[in-house]
Amino acid sequence: MRLIFNITILLAGFFAIFNLFPTDNESTFTAASGSGPAVSGDIPAAPVINRNTAGGKLFMENCSRCHSANLTQDMTGPALFGIEERVEDRKLLAAWIKNAGKVLETDDPYFRRLWLEWNKANMDPMPHLSAEEIDAIITELTSESS
Repeated sequence: MRLIFNITILLAGFFAIFNLFPTDNESTFTAASGSGPAVSGDIPAAPVINRNTAGGKLFMENCSRCHSANLTQDMTGPALFGIEERVEDRKLLAAWIKNAGKVLETDDPYFRRLWLEWNKANMDPMPHLSAEEIDAIITELTSESS
C-alpha cells in the first residue's frame, strides 16, 4: 500500500514539474499547446471552444458557467467532447439545450441516464436562445477544430 502511495506522489511530482496538470479551462496539457516545456511524443491538444466563432461566443456567454471550454473536462456539467456521437439526433440535442426538463419528460434513455449520473441536476433552460443560436453552439461543439 505504501508503495502505491509513493508511486502516486512520484507521478504527481512528475506531472507538476512538466506542467501537465490542467491549469485552466483552456487546455488539459499546457505542454501540448506549446506554452510548457517540451515533452517527447505527440500529446494531442485538448479540443477547446473557438471563442472567435458565433457558436463559440454563444457557448462562452451561455454554457461556460457549467460546461468547460475544454471539451474533455467535466465541470458542474459534463464534458461535451463527442456529444454528436452520444446524441445523434441534432434536433433532440437542440431541444435538450432549449429546455432539458421537457426532454426528460419524454423518458429519452440517454438523457434520463445522464440526469441520474449527474445526481438529478437540472440543466438551466435556455428559452432566450433562438434555434439559429442553438444550432451555432452545436456546430461549434461538433466542429473539427473543437
